[in-house]
Amino acid sequence: DSMDDISIELPCGVVRCQVDEVMVTVQMGRASFEPSQVPCSEEMIFTPLPVGEVVLPLTAVGLGNPHCVVFLETDIDAFPWREWGESLESSPLFPNRTNVQFARVLDAQTIEVRVWERGAGETAASGSSACAVAAAAVRLERCDGTIRIQMPGGDLEVTVGKDYGLILRGPVAYVGRMTYEAE
Repeated sequence: DSMDDISIELPCGVVRCQVDEVMVTVQMGRASFEPSQVPCSEEMIFTPLPVGEVVLPLTAVGLGNPHCVVFLETDIDAFPWREWGESLESSPLFPNRTNVQFARVLDAQTIEVRVWERGAGETAASGSSACAVAAAAVRLERCDGTIRIQMPGGDLEVTVGKDYGLILRGPVAYVGRMTYEAE
């Protein structure tokens, strides 16, 4: 088993990744609930706010990109979550628009999630969305430690540290060989 360490420089900083034959582990930085870090117009920690005809509990999370997590108590697909996601994506609460996650806590280590990605709509799976949901679940004391995030596109594992530092772990699949040229 060989393990490769990879560093990727992003606008929000350097992200460290470890890749072995079957899994990748990524240091995802730290989640923030501060409005200026999301960004959003006000702190939202399970805050009931109107979305169309309903009031939903919103939790805003910043990860270098904005997220709005909505926890539901029963089957996510029984709700019009796509409509809610589209509405929340462009809500005035989020000046840069937002990714929206609908989550149902199954137990202290497992959360089922649907993702509405800003600019893309319904998305089968998302690493930053998985991290946002896990951070929000820990902030709300619904889960702790390492959490399995179940999405239609596959499962990811997120470990949330005491300072909301995030480690994302998921499967690796070969998709092809690519050559990068500077120009």
